[in-house]
Amino acid sequence: MKNYKEILYWTIQIAFWSILNAFVCVNYWTVSRHGNLIFWQESITFTVYALIGIFCSHRIKKYLGKNVFSDKNKKYPVIHTIGIVVFYIIIFYILALLYTKLCNFVIYPLLDINIPEKTSINHRFNFLVENIIILLSWVACYIPIKVMLELNRSNKERLILKANLKESQLNTLRGQINPHFIFNSLNNIRGLILEDTHKSREMITRLSDMLRYSLTKNDFDAIPLQDELEMVDNYVAISKIQLEDRLQFEKNIGINTEEILIPPMVIQMLIENATKHGIENIKNGGIISLNIKQEANNLIIEVTNPGKLASDSNSIQLGIKNIKERLALLYKENARFNLDEINNQVIATIQIPLS
Repeated sequence: MKNYKEILYWTIQIAFWSILNAFVCVNYWTVSRHGNLIFWQESITFTVYALIGIFCSHRIKKYLGKNVFSDKNKKYPVIHTIGIVVFYIIIFYILALLYTKLCNFVIYPLLDINIPEKTSINHRFNFLVENIIILLSWVACYIPIKVMLELNRSNKERLILKANLKESQLNTLRGQINPHFIFNSLNNIRGLILEDTHKSREMITRLSDMLRYSLTKNDFDAIPLQDELEMVDNYVAISKIQLEDRLQFEKNIGINTEEILIPPMVIQMLIENATKHGIENIKNGGIISLNIKQEANNLIIEVTNPGKLASDSNSIQLGIKNIKERLALLYKENARFNLDEINNQVIATIQIPLS
């Protein structure tokens, strides 16, 4: 797709400037030409002007794409646009003027071609003004088209993100409604009622909170970290009814991180994978560690559990794909997700930009 856009862009660029300068060249030759230049010599001159126009318009496009229409710089887009357009108009004028001087004072004398200096300069000055107007017209066409394409891209990304979050919600509910979670949890809570009524009521409340969370929070692209941590605590508490002492959970949350916004259910999915594919498969269980901290301008989320990577597990692959896609849609290339196995420990790491 990217190559297709590049080919289309350069095709339109070359066609635009070629047709435009061919028209101007023919009009000049038939109506208002001066001096003793023959047609092919004038064609070369106008071709050079076209190449200068392509260069300047392409540099404007590259600069606007990098500094105005990118996600890295959203400050003062109008000032940036005006500044770069004025700058390349000046560059366009200087390059064309230098070429004109080169022809008048070096090339034409060598070819013994006489050009009335005053008429030639006046004519070429008018031509430069016309090309500056053309360059401004190109910018006036490019910017609205680029804005429409950016809006269309943003709308598509929002729709994809919304669909992805809904899919995440359904995946979470399916993971909870299967025998590995809801069914076992309800059975364990039923057995717990006879042993500890107070604790069983607490577990029912936690289960209700989890379902409410998964149904409501998915409508948001990002939620406070503390809300996600409450979801995690509920999940761990309910899982410990079945796993008892086999499941140990520890967390180390950095100072002033509770209000940082993160995608909903991302940490919960990591803890769920660590429980299902790590602790449940180990006879003596183990410790799931959650560490969250700030490093420079990033939030680092790390979940560690004993075990090995089960690369053939469909649920793990779907979970990883889901997390990667959501991070890419929300943060572009500024977010990272890694899943590694080191010394019989599975380490999942998410890096989210803070700005």
